[in-house]
Parts: sequence; structure tokens; C-alpha cells
Amino acid sequence: LGGLHSHRRMTARLARAAGTRLLAVDYRQLPLAHITESVADAMTAYRYLLDQGYTADKIVFAGDSAGGGLAFSAALAARDLGLPVPGGIAAISPWADLDCSAKKAHPNESRDAMLSGLILSVPGELGMAPDGVLDPAWSSVNHDFTGLPKVFIQVGSLEVLLVDVEQLARRCAEANVPCTVQIWDHAVHDFQIAADLLPDARAAVADMAYFIGQITNPTISKAGTS
Repeated sequence: LGGLHSHRRMTARLARAAGTRLLAVDYRQLPLAHITESVADAMTAYRYLLDQGYTADKIVFAGDSAGGGLAFSAALAARDLGLPVPGGIAAISPWADLDCSAKKAHPNESRDAMLSGLILSVPGELGMAPDGVLDPAWSSVNHDFTGLPKVFIQVGSLEVLLVDVEQLARRCAEANVPCTVQIWDHAVHDFQIAADLLPDARAAVADMAYFIGQITNPTISKAGTS
């Protein structure tokens, strides 16, 4: 769910706090498109930035939920295509494992107020695996993360996607990729969108903006001003 318009306010807030420019990509999404098409659109956008003279080490792939998972898949695709990898990956509650078996078995399956493994299994089955067979290669958690840039992830303690975040953190550790994971106590999925109302959401956005700003604009301060 979501797109350019639903996330415009949050992405603008994040870019402003990081003191950087932002390119929001209107990529093809599940269940109307295959994950490989989403990755292809991300690569088109990335090549555009490189062609415009932006250097890879000053670019951060960022996203939330399915977009968070796509940020990892896109970085892996860039590496495998022989493109320079971006300078960082920033993800909010990334959905990085399309196989929802582990999520369905996790205690957070009954605690998450917004999502469940059962709900998340539907887009994948409709969009990619009507026969119920998911290719493990479609999920970034099943790949070797060697060569990926540093990573910053935020997730709520009761989210079912905590399972995916834990898997991503393990992949980073195995590949010696620097990874920071913030687990926000009792936070709901994508709570950062409510930064206009919630102090915790504002603090989370500030932390992510600082991570992004240190890559794209190293003069940025913790408060979000240079």
C-alpha cells in the first residue's frame, strides 16, 4: 500500500531533516506487479541518478514496509549488475521475506495491531505465486550481503515484521556489514508517518535523517541543521 502521494509528507520531512535531495520512485508494486519489476524500476531510477552525476557513495536507498524490503533487493541488484552500491540503506519496518511462515509462527502474529503474516502472504500469492510456490531468491533475506553498504533499520517491538528485521540483521552480521537496528517499544507499523503528532515518531525520523545525512551531507547535525 502507499505511493508517491501517501508518503509525500514523510519523505519531505525526512529529506529536509537530512539536508538532502530526495527522489521518490513510483515503482510497480505487488500484487499488480512482480517483485522483479519493482527492482527493475528501482534500478532505472538509480541509473538515472548516476547518469545525472550523483556519486553512489552519496546515495541512500530508503523505504518503508515493502519499500524497505525493496531497498535491500535494489542494493543487491546493483551489486550483482556490477554497478557501484549506494552509500547506505535506510529501512522502516522492512518486509524482506515474502515467505510468511516464520511470521505466522512468531508471537507478534497476534500482537501486531496492523499487520500479520497471514495478511502479508496475500499480495505475494496474488502477484507472484498463485501456485503457492515462492522462489527464495525473491526475498532479500535469502541472499549473501557481502559488499552491501551500512544499514539503518527501525521497527516496532510488537510488529510481525520484527522477524524480517532480525533476519536482515543476521545477514548483515554474517557479511560484516555495519548495521544499526532500533526497536521502538510498542510502536505500530510505520508510526513515523505520524511525526506531526507523536514525539517518538519525530525522534525516530530525526535518527534516520541523521544516518542519511551523514552519507549524503556529512555537515548535517544531529538536530537536522548544518
